[in-house]
Amino acid sequence: MILQGELNNMNYKIGDRVRVIDDIRYGLIYNNLLSVEGQEKYRNRIGEVIELEENTEDRKLYRLSVDNGIHIWDTDMLEPITDITTEEFIEEVKKLGYEIRRNFNTIFIDTSFMDKGDKYTELVAEIIIDEAYSVNTTTDAPMTKRLYSLIDCYARTYVNKREPEKVFMLRFPNVDNCNYNYFRVDSSGYWDRCKGGSTSKDSRFTESEIVKLQEEFPEINFNKLERVEITQ
Repeated sequence: MILQGELNNMNYKIGDRVRVIDDIRYGLIYNNLLSVEGQEKYRNRIGEVIELEENTEDRKLYRLSVDNGIHIWDTDMLEPITDITTEEFIEEVKKLGYEIRRNFNTIFIDTSFMDKGDKYTELVAEIIIDEAYSVNTTTDAPMTKRLYSLIDCYARTYVNKREPEKVFMLRFPNVDNCNYNYFRVDSSGYWDRCKGGSTSKDSRFTESEIVKLQEEFPEINFNKLERVEITQ
């Protein structure tokens, strides 16, 4: 576990992949940088550092691929990737130009090349999805450092963290207005109510985010709010 204060000491370079923290909020100050509207929608997303906006001993500011370099990100808004879901892993491997085959419990990573007009495919690695540290790379196919780093991260990810957390809307019981009876956090960081079916990220929460909400809004008993799972 990495504490927020320790993130100030992180020093990313161009090409590093990082994750936007899962509780970033619009209007909060992160190490003297004010977060702007729109950054919160990238929470928990993986991005690559594409530019060092500022790189001094006291301050590190970055631009990321996740938003095509639109926003400026402070170190306190980011965290190193210590675990990765299966879908995130597959997406990141494809970005490196490799091909993916998958059966019910194994991911096969292939590289392809052309020879005299014919396409050939060579196996680079195979990874067991439901077993940690289960990787076979005993082939002669070339592997880049970035791919090795991704495979190492996925192999170290606990199996129960390889699937994304369930996401819920939180419904207030016994409220007068049956339309606006779901909890949400507005862009200013205050809570109010919204309609069911809202697509706003500030009205959809994982269990770990709900725990943080209880600390942020102690006046609400979140155990009494009905969790409505979002399946789409």
